[in-house]
Amino acid sequence: KGTEAIEGYLVKHSCSGKHLVGDRITMADIAIASHVIGAQLFKTNLSKAPTMMKLIAPLLEDEAFKKAHPLKQEGAPSSI
Repeated sequence: KGTEAIEGYLVKHSCSGKHLVGDRITMADIAIASHVIGAQLFKTNLSKAPTMMKLIAPLLEDEAFKKAHPLKQEGAPSSI
């Protein structure tokens, strides 16, 4: 239900900046990116959250976010 709640909020409070809150990465972006990455790791269907995915897609391509991905951490499995 978390994904649906996030999507509903994002649709209701249209984000007009580059990121969730304006043009700079904030804690909101980090939290939602974490949610998306976790959902992807558990193979959750995110197709009902197009707004969330559109806003988060650029972050997932950001070098810092790529380096912080759970599967890139020391001791992480090579895949799930």
